[in-house]
Amino acid sequence: MNNPQPERVKVYVTQYALTSGVFLMEARISACGRFATGETPLGQYNTFTIGKSAFFNFEEGKADFEKRKASAIKSAKKKLQKLKELNFNFWI
Repeated sequence: MNNPQPERVKVYVTQYALTSGVFLMEARISACGRFATGETPLGQYNTFTIGKSAFFNFEEGKADFEKRKASAIKSAKKKLQKLKELNFNFWI
């Protein structure tokens, strides 16, 4: 039998937005339409979830990046506040 391969589409991957950055890759979409599989810029094949870490258009990818960035800033502020409130204590 000859199984046709699904066509490749371009997706914006945001999973590594805060570490190595957002990248555009050509991917194959799974039969269920939930996953995109393709080669990352580092040459590894990986699968990403559509709508969570991979997006079909620039605007959705940018919105997810901004959401991830805001969450990281909120977390860093919380950690900084905790460090500022830390006191020098020791047990005798």
